[in-house]
Amino acid sequence: MYTCTTCQGIFQLRTEYASHRRQCIAEVVTFFHQASGRQITIERNQDGFFECFCSDRGCPNPQRVYKNVETLKKHMKKVGSTWTGPDSGSAGDETVAASQQATTAEEEVQNEREDSTPSTSGTLQDDGPSNGAASPEPMEGQMDTTDQQEEQGLGHHATTPIPIPEATGAMESDHALYDPKDGLIHHPYLDTLNLVVDPELKALCCQQCQVALIPREALAHMHGQHKGLHVNREHFLQVLGQLEIHEDLPEPYFGCVIPPFKGLKVLDGQACGLYSFVTSSLKYMQTHHREDHRDTAMPRTWAACKMQQFNRSGRGHVLFQVEDTASANTSEPNAQPIVLLRQEIAQASTHVLPQDEWVISPWLRTTRWHEHIAGYDVGMLLGLVEIPKHDKDELLPGLKSALARYFEEALALLPITDELVLQRLNSPDPQKSGINNTPFHCHQHQDTMANYTPPVMALIWMLAWAANEGTYDLPLPDTLRAKVAALREALQHGGDTSDRIHDILTTVWLSKWTKTTNNPLPCPTECMLALFTLDKDGKHKEPIAVTHHLAKLEYCIHLVCLNKLKHQALTTFGENDEEACDALQPSFTEHTNYPFSRIRGNSIHLNGLCSMFAASAAAVVDLWEQKVLRGIKIHISYDDLADDLGNHDVGYSFLTDRRNTCFTDCDALGNRFLTDPLVAGQFGVQRNGRMIWNMGALQGWLQDYAEFQDQLLLCCETLSGAPGHGTELTPLTFCNTREWPQRSVVILGKYVALLCCYHKSAAMTGQEKLIPHALDALTGDLLIQSLALAWPFAELAAYLCYRQQPEILQLYQSHLFVNKTCLFTTDNISHSMGKLSLQHLGVKLTVNPWQHRS
Repeated sequence: MYTCTTCQGIFQLRTEYASHRRQCIAEVVTFFHQASGRQITIERNQDGFFECFCSDRGCPNPQRVYKNVETLKKHMKKVGSTWTGPDSGSAGDETVAASQQATTAEEEVQNEREDSTPSTSGTLQDDGPSNGAASPEPMEGQMDTTDQQEEQGLGHHATTPIPIPEATGAMESDHALYDPKDGLIHHPYLDTLNLVVDPELKALCCQQCQVALIPREALAHMHGQHKGLHVNREHFLQVLGQLEIHEDLPEPYFGCVIPPFKGLKVLDGQACGLYSFVTSSLKYMQTHHREDHRDTAMPRTWAACKMQQFNRSGRGHVLFQVEDTASANTSEPNAQPIVLLRQEIAQASTHVLPQDEWVISPWLRTTRWHEHIAGYDVGMLLGLVEIPKHDKDELLPGLKSALARYFEEALALLPITDELVLQRLNSPDPQKSGINNTPFHCHQHQDTMANYTPPVMALIWMLAWAANEGTYDLPLPDTLRAKVAALREALQHGGDTSDRIHDILTTVWLSKWTKTTNNPLPCPTECMLALFTLDKDGKHKEPIAVTHHLAKLEYCIHLVCLNKLKHQALTTFGENDEEACDALQPSFTEHTNYPFSRIRGNSIHLNGLCSMFAASAAAVVDLWEQKVLRGIKIHISYDDLADDLGNHDVGYSFLTDRRNTCFTDCDALGNRFLTDPLVAGQFGVQRNGRMIWNMGALQGWLQDYAEFQDQLLLCCETLSGAPGHGTELTPLTFCNTREWPQRSVVILGKYVALLCCYHKSAAMTGQEKLIPHALDALTGDLLIQSLALAWPFAELAAYLCYRQQPEILQLYQSHLFVNKTCLFTTDNISHSMGKLSLQHLGVKLTVNPWQHRS
């Protein structure tokens, strides 16, 4: 939507608005006149024309009028006159000196907003007469313009600079922030395109080229100058709209030396001294002096100065003089950009849930506990279920002894309960297996019960903390919250704690918990287990380390059911335990919605295969040397590599094993990219102590690296013994993760091996089999070189290029094969295999037929 500032008309298309703007007549126009050094406001006369009040001998003349301001300005430029007045309005009486005097910051901001309103004067038609005075042709540093941007008050930048905090306040959004280090506004999406916003120009600036760009030229600039960048046009235009980027650049004519624009390159030049003309060419300066200052002797030298230009083509190539602030802004080059970037990644890294189900362990695919804790601080979650060392905590003082007393009372009910009822109580699935002949009984040692209560204590602690602090989102019924509060009151001030504990446990364990869209894990017992089985590094314990907690909870649930059964038999069923057992049976048997249940073809010749394998090896080596390493000669030398197969710590791999000292310098390739003369400057340059990364080159390298990994993945599929399914290869990880603590790349003696998971039996056994695949010498060495050299730089590149998509960085931090921004699929492997096999075998083999033929 475009609104005309003169008539308030609204237009859908910019072309319609521009056409209207050239014809819409403004009654009052304000512009900055360079020769007069002042801002002029002029009003149309009663006939709708502008009269000229310049110093020319023939002005003012009622017979010499102008249809628009542009023709008036051209007349003044031809005769070399200055404005003598009168002006209409206070703005016309302000000279450059007066505009620098006392005005408040609020007035300056308001003036800038008014001055930034686009002029609506008519189209340029030189209707004014000419007195024949000679006018110098525009040269470098001068240019006659047919645009109306001079009326946007850009001389205001030279005379009354806008305070940076005031100027950037309106431009900063939820994502765009002003950086005082470079004086520019940064937006996360624009950063991926090497674009920033100059807060005074209110224009885009390319950090690589250090030029200003208008929106309609920005996409063409990135496509032509930075071919590796991929721009989402809709998102790009949306960001520009949020930041209120100007449609056009200002006229590059300023009445005095101005502070440099932060987003533009500062050039060395020489200044005329008699006129606001600057150039870097001695020849141009001499020509300018002969034509414009013919009455003044030609100087031998001209004063050195600093200058800028908006861009290098069109109207923006005009040079203008700026203040020399180089000494104040000079800073030492950053000698360790890779180290600083590593620190930034460490601070910015967040855990993102994987999208591929095959990279999640079968246990978590069943429980979904990793989704429940996503977004929470692990330390905070562990604190919710941490049992205090002393039984005198202020929140629930004496809970341990109160809980022990409650279960002692429940155990005392066993001798007075009918044996058949105890047998039924100990039968988890009577319809399938019948009644268990072994009745539910107490432990042989009295002290054993104390080892069974920690999960129950953790459950009550979690309920109390969740209700008290609110840092953990646990939707609880109001009745349960009230019972937790009653227990806290009884523990703190004395009271019947056994009844309070019984009320809580019966509400939790003898109630049905229904899943909803907003609460897929409604059962507090399951929530407690999700936190109670959590390790400090954020991963969940394996099922073998969880089953004993489930057994303890099952025993305690039986005791609570026995307590409830005896109470109902006494109060409701006339002391008939069997009828009370019938009523409670669903709560202690399986397959019910209670916590108890929730806790349990063609011919192929061998010669053709050999030819295909040789071609595949040659292709992957060529990709590694030419596209990944870019011709740099670098190699990690190693002999025997150490690998602790029993280490399941998050982040561990043979790359991080301290015994493998050859992998100490993980950023060797990144540093060579910045310093090696063969590729120096391709991925970034240092400017004013700041590293400016080339996003297009980084994205192009990531694409080349993905092409290499595609061929390496094909080698792993075809040259590592019995082939696996595509879904078994694509989600492989090179280090232990929270969701899958068993890494997929291990060192077995002299061999590099991939541990692939066999999925078909997982549904029946609940476990996935690990099948080792030893790699051949070439594939194994390339895999090690890739992980040791290229992978760290790929992680840095992914962080720089996709800051708004942390899930992409997550892929590079754990997965073995990444297809630039996502994981490879079976179709990717089939496409590469089919292309290669068709060339050498005459048959298009894909993953499925390869499994049957190999």
